[in-house]
Amino acid sequence: MTFLRKIIEKLFKRSSASSEGKSAYCSFCRKSYSEAGPLVEGPDRVFICYGCLQIGLKMLQQESERRGKIWPPELDADSNVDKPLVETTRQQIKSMVDEIHQLSTANISPKTFYTEFLARVVACLAAIGGVVWLKSEDGALAPLTIQDVDKVGLDRTQLTNRGPALAKVLAGGENRMIPPDSPGIDESIGKKDTELNSTDYLLILALLRAGSRQIGLLEIFQRAGGRAALDRGYLRFVSQMCKTAEKFNAARGL
Repeated sequence: MTFLRKIIEKLFKRSSASSEGKSAYCSFCRKSYSEAGPLVEGPDRVFICYGCLQIGLKMLQQESERRGKIWPPELDADSNVDKPLVETTRQQIKSMVDEIHQLSTANISPKTFYTEFLARVVACLAAIGGVVWLKSEDGALAPLTIQDVDKVGLDRTQLTNRGPALAKVLAGGENRMIPPDSPGIDESIGKKDTELNSTDYLLILALLRAGSRQIGLLEIFQRAGGRAALDRGYLRFVSQMCKTAEKFNAARGL
């Protein structure tokens, strides 16, 4: 059993089962007890669900690996959870999520909003980078803001050439994850189209909406090889952040 799993299981043994807990919401993804399952309660009525806790712990692990530190340490089954570490992770993610909510009501340009929005989503997930795509006047997808895609091996031309394949995801109307080296398929001719994900990273795609209209995509490049449940947690978190952006999109008439 991994260290992350040990922490999660120890925390959820203390998960909120009271009537108050069952009426609470996760402070990070805003899902209710009935939607997210058991919630862990922290100080001042801060709650966190299983999926968001996994994301936070994975974020710390990846950041430590990036800095060349050994983390997590090996623990036996009876080791205590590092409570300050978990609480620090919880508060860091909550702070960035709160900033996204505040940005969604700010009187700023779409470029400024989505640059700040993307930076915070990438940071919350300790992801590699990402792109915000919006529909142009001719209906094609075009990148509005980009963060660190050079780190996944894509130059600007390669990135832009993926627009038609991503447009098919947008037309499909569903948020999804694309594993590494996955080609797009042009079903009308039955041949491979522009490669949807030619990188070594997991691609997380979530629709951006303004009311009932689909106006673009949020694309996040994350390290591959995680547990399926963790990857689903990433997708759920990114999807929830895109819902938060709907308020801004509607107010700006995007």
